[in-house]
Amino acid sequence: MISENAFTKTLEEKPAHCDRHGVYNSKLLHIKMTGREFWTGCEKCSQEATELKMRQDRVEQEQAERHRAFEAKMGRSAIPARFLDRTFENYSEVNERAASRLAWAKQYAEDFKPGRSAILFGNPGNGKTHLACAIANHIARKGFQPFYSTASAIVRNIKHGGPYGEQEQRVRRYSQPDLIIIDECGVAMEPMDKAILVDVVDEIYSSVKSIITISNVDISALKEWFGDRIVDRLREDGGKALKFDWESQRK
Repeated sequence: MISENAFTKTLEEKPAHCDRHGVYNSKLLHIKMTGREFWTGCEKCSQEATELKMRQDRVEQEQAERHRAFEAKMGRSAIPARFLDRTFENYSEVNERAASRLAWAKQYAEDFKPGRSAILFGNPGNGKTHLACAIANHIARKGFQPFYSTASAIVRNIKHGGPYGEQEQRVRRYSQPDLIIIDECGVAMEPMDKAILVDVVDEIYSSVKSIITISNVDISALKEWFGDRIVDRLREDGGKALKFDWESQRK
């Protein structure tokens, strides 16, 4: 049957065979704009191809949205540029202890739940910050929000926050991320500044969010610096205190 619309004209029809769907009606179409003529294929195959393309487009769109969400989370994470590319794969397993710390970090990230914290302490140059930021990268891809800061930067931000009420708001703000990494714990700090940091840790703990503290001092010195109560809270609910005690890899 000859039919026509604004763009095509059907010149002829005939039965054809599709290996997947059997007999179908094929049409010889004339494209008015170009003068091209061709026989149409199986409509069911065409419909399946269209549906497949739509599904693929949706998958690609979802992947792009997840990537944008990940980049947004990492942009809000304040992780220094030097550590943004830190992953479990590019961590150096220089000895059995390093391999053990890597295994722990992978498991922590995979099983991550807000509220479980950790203490990474020991020699500089052993990859403590590397592993903490690798954890941050991993959980951000799972939809959690990480945040990084040094201990002194937290104190500076709160001290310069204006009146007392505004300082309280700044303290509460640190409890919003799912995981906060506090680097350089144990450095020399005035008692009042240390008290501010303790308030921040208490706020995060009370909000059932996670903290990873990083320090170059041993656990006994960290207890003296932070107080037994804070260190005890960081180890609650299976929180680990992991020692990094081999030679610096920066040399």
